[in-house]
Amino acid sequence: MNREIKFRGKRAGENTWIYGYLREVFGNDKRTFMIAPAKTFGFDGVTDTEEDYVEADTVSQFTGLYDKNGKDIYEGDILRSVKFHDIVGYVMYDKKEGAFMFIKIDELMKTELETRCHITERRLNEFPKEVIGNIYDNKELLEE
Repeated sequence: MNREIKFRGKRAGENTWIYGYLREVFGNDKRTFMIAPAKTFGFDGVTDTEEDYVEADTVSQFTGLYDKNGKDIYEGDILRSVKFHDIVGYVMYDKKEGAFMFIKIDELMKTELETRCHITERRLNEFPKEVIGNIYDNKELLEE
């Protein structure tokens, strides 16, 4: 596999994102995660001072794909089509499909039906998109 595996999450109790390698911390009643920055992770492991606890519901994985500006695309990112500015959706991992998907609410039909498509490097080359936010910080972008 040539894809870089990395994650992001919001630092617990703060409104800042951290990026790196994910690990689950055991021993609590709830799922607790920490992210270690890539530069501190090695064969010797990392110390707790180099890791940060993150809010579990904000943990998202890097898709291995980039937007038209070269920015990493993560689960939960909101993308806008470069060619068709009215096409806005978000990225999620679909367990049934076993793939990252681009999800868009079908506003033309005034329904809550979702339009889904696989998000791949080929499709991003054909129909470029740019990251304009994420579902954690910018939910209003999906409603515009």
